[in-house]
Amino acid sequence: MENFLLNHIATLATFFLVVAYIPQVIHTFKTKDVTGISQSFWILISIALGCLLINATYLLITTGVYGYFITELFNFSLSTAMLIMTLKYKKKGESK
Repeated sequence: MENFLLNHIATLATFFLVVAYIPQVIHTFKTKDVTGISQSFWILISIALGCLLINATYLLITTGVYGYFITELFNFSLSTAMLIMTLKYKKKGESK
């Protein structure tokens, strides 16, 4: 039961996180329009998720729990992709 909760439920959460991110990532990539998207949000969320990824990596190494590592890896990667696009596609003179 513990294995199911620590690995499989977290992996299921990964699926839903990816499904939630994908439309925004695709839309932003295609339109290159980041109007109304908060840069500071993506900076802070990427930092927070980076910290959680470090924690998940430690758990993977020390306990073998892989579910949270997979979740945080995808979460961090997709949030970083959005951060990069908000920085790249931001129009000159636009406020943060």
